[in-house]
Amino acid sequence: MLPDDEFQPAIDELEKISKKTKDRMMYSLREKAQRDYEWGLWSAKTEGRKEGRKEGREEGREEGRLTGKIQVLQELLGEDVSTDEALLNRPMDELAAMASQLQMRLRKRD
Repeated sequence: MLPDDEFQPAIDELEKISKKTKDRMMYSLREKAQRDYEWGLWSAKTEGRKEGRKEGREEGREEGRLTGKIQVLQELLGEDVSTDEALLNRPMDELAAMASQLQMRLRKRD
């Protein structure tokens, strides 16, 4: 567009500025992408921890309810009452089966 040689230094300077601006924009976009990625990881970890705590509390409540039920049934049947520690070391499915068996025995007794 500007064929004269006296315009060349100005054109060169504009190209440098343009290149620096593009480099700066690329750098800024890269930084933003990195921050977004790190925020996404942090957010996912935080959400995962919240869900894990909630599940743990719910499972703990269920486990506590079953152990209490087992202890009451054992007491009603005149058996030795299991300690909390002994019951809490057992898996949930085993506790549920134990409670069910004790209930059946109590019903048959009456």
